[in-house]
Amino acid sequence: MSDQRAHAHRSIRTQLLPSRSHGIRQGRDASLGRRHTRYRPRRHHASSLQCSEAKGAVMTLTILAFALSGLLMAGGAAVVALTRDLMRMVIGLGTFLLGVAGMFLFYGQAFLATAQVFVYVGGVLVLFVFAVMVVHRSSGGRPVLESRHDIGAAVIALGVSGMVILSLQDSVGGWLPASASGGAAIATELLGGHLVVFELLGALLLAALVAVLVIVGAGERR
Repeated sequence: MSDQRAHAHRSIRTQLLPSRSHGIRQGRDASLGRRHTRYRPRRHHASSLQCSEAKGAVMTLTILAFALSGLLMAGGAAVVALTRDLMRMVIGLGTFLLGVAGMFLFYGQAFLATAQVFVYVGGVLVLFVFAVMVVHRSSGGRPVLESRHDIGAAVIALGVSGMVILSLQDSVGGWLPASASGGAAIATELLGGHLVVFELLGALLLAALVAVLVIVGAGERR
């Protein structure tokens, strides 16, 4: 009888131990789940704060870039309109063109901004400086522009600006769709299949510059 009782106690213990261990595990899992539910909102709140701070910083930089480009354009245009010195006018024009390039970058047109800097600031503006220095090389002082038709030029400029604004009111109806090809695709086309044409245009501009030098030198010798 004692052997049977001992065997019965052992079987009861073996049946009770898994249930106890299972209950302990369930209690631990429940406590861990409570901890996760407690700390999850805090982590989500911290991540949302970080995202909002990053968006605020990006918006601040965007506004600063737009304001800087606008100031460059306004300052350059004011210098061109108010000064009478040709070299200062050229510098003001370059500042204005750099502001336009910044506006192109602000609106996501990297290729237009690059073309603005290389073609206008780096090409046309340098030709302006070269022309001013060559034409007025014989004079003793710096070249100065005489003002004779300021009022008429202002009236014409205001009239043309008004016509352009009125003509664009009906054509602009919302945001334009994003272009599929970016700056990389355009650069591949220019420096890939159209490389020969691109180089020929550069050689043509160089030949024109050399021809101007030859003509000016021949005129001075006479």
